[in-house]
Amino acid sequence: MKKISVCAALILLTAIILLTGCSSILGLGARRPAENEPQEVLETSGPPDIEGPSSNLALNRSRSGYPHPTESNHGWGGGSDQWEIVDGKRYYQDWHHGLAFTGGMKPYHAQAGWRQATIDFGKPTTFNRVLVWHHGLENVPRQYKIQYLHGNSWVDIFSTQSGHDFLKYPADPADAWYEDWSTPTENMFEAVTSNKVRFLLENSDIVHGWIYEFEVY
Repeated sequence: MKKISVCAALILLTAIILLTGCSSILGLGARRPAENEPQEVLETSGPPDIEGPSSNLALNRSRSGYPHPTESNHGWGGGSDQWEIVDGKRYYQDWHHGLAFTGGMKPYHAQAGWRQATIDFGKPTTFNRVLVWHHGLENVPRQYKIQYLHGNSWVDIFSTQSGHDFLKYPADPADAWYEDWSTPTENMFEAVTSNKVRFLLENSDIVHGWIYEFEVY
């Protein structure tokens, strides 16, 4: 009886292994994404492209219609163009681009405090990752939040008081453009659906905060 039981157990174990292998080959055990789940495109390791991918949900090179950034705080000086934070360009040869906030440690033109950049998609949009390209490490905020609009209220998706912990390309010393001249913070979270998303930073302990590109996936 024991010999028969051992044989039966071996046969059962072999069958389980074969079934598991077949399931993997056929993709039966693979997770199927929900219909409204964003099909995220994560960049491979190595130097990033100077222009972001077309899968960026905030991308709008036409400077009209949706998505638009015109509910963001106004910039000043060499960083006064709200539309440049959705033009797909992460890096410029000349420094005077993007959205530079007032305030900061000096402060520039206003008292320091919370500043925000908002993307209005114009329709319900599902996303779970935000990549914000900052003009230089000195403008990467220590304290920042990411929020989405729920009804008439803004709801936190993410919040930190140590923003440099979320640099996508941390380096010491910084050599490449994407480590210093224009460098992104990256945050991933549970997927949400909303017409709007915004990035808020507190600039009392940084130069003043300056965004080159606001990407959403």
